[in-house]
Amino acid sequence: MLKLWLCLLCLTVGLGCGNPSAKLNTADEAISFEAMETFQSNTSMAVGYPAEMGDWNAVKIAAASDEYSTGVTALESAELPSELSDKQEERDAVIAAAKKLQEVAKAGASKDEIEASYNSLLGALTKFNN
Repeated sequence: MLKLWLCLLCLTVGLGCGNPSAKLNTADEAISFEAMETFQSNTSMAVGYPAEMGDWNAVKIAAASDEYSTGVTALESAELPSELSDKQEERDAVIAAAKKLQEVAKAGASKDEIEASYNSLLGALTKFNN
């Protein structure tokens, strides 16, 4: 019985059942929007990490920085791939939320205002990604 179980385990692992992404073919690949990927991995992470730690002063500093501004500008100036044209409204919402966070950060807003603006950005990013 143990030998049968081990054989089934090896067969399952060997077929890739443990890794669903191994079964994806090229027709299932996601469409890339490099500017959004860069924004999410760099610009939004600059505010996301301190937000997750509850350090709203650090979020304020990061959102008011030149690097954050550059990231928002890069996303805004990037052309949305035609395959993602149905995501234009969501992209615009991300840009608007990112600008709002920057605006309140530069204005020296309260913790609650910074947190609300960050949560709006997070919601817009989530909507874009779904």
